[in-house]
Amino acid sequence: MVRRIKWAALLCLTTCLVGCLEAEPLAVDVAAEAALVMNADTGAILYEKNARQEMYPASITKIATALYTLERSGANLDAVTVAEQESVGFVTEAAKKRSNYSLPSHYLEFGATHMVIHRGEKIPLRDLLYGMMVYSADDASNVIAQHVGGSISGFMKSLNAYVNELGCDSTHFTNPHGLHHPDHKTTAYDMAILTREALKSQRFRDIVSTTHYKRPKTNKQDSMTLVQGNLLLRSGKYRYPKAFGVKTGFTSAAQNTFVAAAEYKGRTLIVVLMKTEERKQMFADAIKLFEAAFDQPLLERQLLGAGPLPYQTRVSGASRSVRAALQEPLTLRYYPAEETEVVATLEWTPMELPITVGDDIGHIVLTSPDGRELKRSPVVAHKSVRVSVVSRL
Repeated sequence: MVRRIKWAALLCLTTCLVGCLEAEPLAVDVAAEAALVMNADTGAILYEKNARQEMYPASITKIATALYTLERSGANLDAVTVAEQESVGFVTEAAKKRSNYSLPSHYLEFGATHMVIHRGEKIPLRDLLYGMMVYSADDASNVIAQHVGGSISGFMKSLNAYVNELGCDSTHFTNPHGLHHPDHKTTAYDMAILTREALKSQRFRDIVSTTHYKRPKTNKQDSMTLVQGNLLLRSGKYRYPKAFGVKTGFTSAAQNTFVAAAEYKGRTLIVVLMKTEERKQMFADAIKLFEAAFDQPLLERQLLGAGPLPYQTRVSGASRSVRAALQEPLTLRYYPAEETEVVATLEWTPMELPITVGDDIGHIVLTSPDGRELKRSPVVAHKSVRVSVVSRL
């Protein structure tokens, strides 16, 4: 039986020790119009700035395309794709504007980033994924969508359904690469959710941490080396050794967008920056946010002391109620920016008489308000309980 703790004494204690705690937001100013820092392991948010405001994502869209391709579609990465004209056709950005964006949103644009894939070119899906995530090739995104979805429009329908299933309610993508369309929008918060899901995949991590990738020769062109656009991963002023991904983006409407991931002492953080005017400032701000978060000390707070707890349960045939106790203090470790309210739930385990003092009788489970489990501690019997005399008769 699962029972939520409702005792007044415990609620008072929870309010005093947990419910009134407030996280200490990271004291960092960033140039981005919208930003967010999330703990990829727990989903806790450390920093927000207009994080729920709908914005244009540009090429960080490709995170969603890669996630769906790797984790939901069941696609074989060794499969050889054949590029169709629908995936590699070009128009000008001006033509899209003149049409009031009635032209297909996935049409490529002159001046954007491409692998220069030709119609009829045969390329393994694996190489396309590296081309999309390392080099930010828009044509690779289209060929992936065409291959995985049967058509680009079919892929987009499935992709949007998938991201909505993940809880990204403010996201709608009209193409797989991020070229501008007025209806192609997301939020910093949703991008963090998508990235957190993507980072669960080791294949995704391997791809987005790659700095150089040699795409093999195809039936249409010679091999080429693809260079990572994320300066946190490359030698130079903005090299950040703790970083291992994820994706940059740019369009004139979106300006510079960026999702970055870094790991330090077993803790993985995601930074999302949207609509930054200066590209280099975007990398500098990502480093500032990472460092501010990683510099915070890990704290520990006692929530409940050892000893009897103010709740009990009845067991059929028992001489009295079974009262719960903690053998050790219940503590919770946290970083200041991630501190949150805690909901305590008592889970009783099935019990058989007689019960001896110290017997395990359940757990107290600490969860965040959104249901994320933070800690589980055993609960024991405070006193022994015998079979009642009446029940023996």
